[in-house]
Amino acid sequence: MTDQQKYTQKLQGAHVLVVGGTAGIGFGVAEAALEHGARVKISSSQESRVKDAISRLQKAYPSASSKIEGHVCNLADENTIESDVEALFNKVGTVDHIVYTAGDRLATIPLEEATMAKMKQAGMVRTLCAQLFEPN
Repeated sequence: MTDQQKYTQKLQGAHVLVVGGTAGIGFGVAEAALEHGARVKISSSQESRVKDAISRLQKAYPSASSKIEGHVCNLADENTIESDVEALFNKVGTVDHIVYTAGDRLATIPLEEATMAKMKQAGMVRTLCAQLFEPN
């Protein structure tokens, strides 16, 4: 009896956006999506990280080089976040799937130093920004 192949074709031809796709789990998701035939767009807050990740993906998946793109989108700056996310979607276009793995360094400060501004900044990328990527 052979193994079932239930999911190997599910992403074939799909357009996947991986927010935070330049390292860690996000990079792994980008790799898996490429292996399953998807077109992949990755984003990160730093141009150098985007370029490096694209280079690594294209080296690992040379036959899928044309299916890999990356864009900068800084989710940590409250003043530009909405325009950055809008610009990202204008560049990426319509997608079938969004995978949100963005995160910044976990903020740990002594309780007596906690202020509303610091708490807001600590949750900006990991929680508040995720809401911008939910479907309407």
